[in-house]
Amino acid sequence: MATAKKAKTDSGRSFQETWTELFGVIERGGKAFCVLCNESVVCRTSSVKWHFDTNHENVAKLDEAERKEFLEGKLRSYHSQHLSFSNYLSRTNHLTAASFQISLCLAKHGKPLSDGEIIKTAMLSGSNSLFHDFPNKDKILKRFSEMAISRNTVKDRVQRMATDVSQQLTTDLQKAACYSICVDESTDVTDHARLAVILRYAAGDIMREELVKLVSLPKRTQGIDIHSAGMEAFVSHNIRPEKVVSITSDGAPSMVGATSGFIQFFVKEVKHPVIQFHCIIHQEALCARTAAKHLTGCPERCHKMVNYIMARALNSRQFQTLLEEVQAQYNCLLMYNNVRWLSRGRVLERFVACLDEIRLFMNEKGQEFPQLTDMAWLTNLMFFTDFTAHFNVLNKQLQGVGKTAERMFCDIKTFERKLQVFERDLESGQLKYFPKLKMHLENSTTFADNPTSHQEIYKEFSSIVAAAKVNFSKGFLQLRKMEATLSFLTLSR
Repeated sequence: MATAKKAKTDSGRSFQETWTELFGVIERGGKAFCVLCNESVVCRTSSVKWHFDTNHENVAKLDEAERKEFLEGKLRSYHSQHLSFSNYLSRTNHLTAASFQISLCLAKHGKPLSDGEIIKTAMLSGSNSLFHDFPNKDKILKRFSEMAISRNTVKDRVQRMATDVSQQLTTDLQKAACYSICVDESTDVTDHARLAVILRYAAGDIMREELVKLVSLPKRTQGIDIHSAGMEAFVSHNIRPEKVVSITSDGAPSMVGATSGFIQFFVKEVKHPVIQFHCIIHQEALCARTAAKHLTGCPERCHKMVNYIMARALNSRQFQTLLEEVQAQYNCLLMYNNVRWLSRGRVLERFVACLDEIRLFMNEKGQEFPQLTDMAWLTNLMFFTDFTAHFNVLNKQLQGVGKTAERMFCDIKTFERKLQVFERDLESGQLKYFPKLKMHLENSTTFADNPTSHQEIYKEFSSIVAAAKVNFSKGFLQLRKMEATLSFLTLSR
């Protein structure tokens, strides 16, 4: 009986379409909504009728035809007003969404906040031609003109998105079971020490890698200072340090020192051991730097010549004019930056491409650089340029977000096998993988009629490649020990 009674009550409180015609109410939010006074009424026939007779007595006294006509007019007016309001909200939401998207684009590309107005002006300027044959061209132009992307608006949008991203990151980090962190300390172009704290963690079934904090180190960069800055970054995002299971660093003494390194202080803080990794990219850069020691003086001389040309405004303009006159492939040289691993290979490649122009320019300036006519030095330069280009290719492969240790170590082992191929290529004299060296030897009259000199050159350079191969085989010891574990993780996916 109770069940039947409840069912009867529920059916009696459902909205009935006849109420709209009789009493001028519609359904909204599970209740009867009166369009005459904008009040909600319980879905019960007696309640709806009582509300209509009591609050709208003048309408209730009308005869049936007049009351019906009056209520239909009110309903049409209400629906028209509601539709207009909905369209306004929809248009406003679309304009706001577009404003956020443009602000995001400006922030991603590092453009000034005031460029939003320039984008709006450009859109309005091109719209007359772009939408000339559109029947609703005026509506499109009006929508563009209504979009708010002033400097202050873009600033507000970027701040809101940054706050939202930070909140999402904090929430994901708090839910994560464990973290793997990467800590890198470096000096920027303003000579300020910066500490980057990067975390890799699992968000559900997705592995994420995020820059959690970029901390300034105003004074020293010792292990205790790095530890203090790292713990500050953890506190700012409510990260529990005890969840950290591995730490990757650049291998500097301030990071891995046995007594005063960052990792030692961190382990004491969390009171449990962590797995230590030496950054694969840093190890690769060390191997490349060790290989360059066999050609000491070659890149340094190149950098000195480049600096003479590019570091002086007058020389730079004159050299650029020279390159334009001879219709060279490039219009300037590149300067070496010790912080950027790829810069050495690019500087050498550009230097070799403009070698004839550099020789001519130095003669006009009266600068004595005998290396520019020294065939032995030029031979070393060509080999070093080709060899560095191979290292740059490897470095690019190792970079990027989402790279796993297994994938990166696979690239390292592949490069080791390439070194074997390079060594055989030099021993045979084919120079398939050293095109600049091959072209130089073929065009040089000094070595053209002296096969013995060729063999000596091949032997010397193959020994350098062999030494680089030994450096790679001795490096990455920790990853070689964990290779079986990495393979297991790969097979289990």
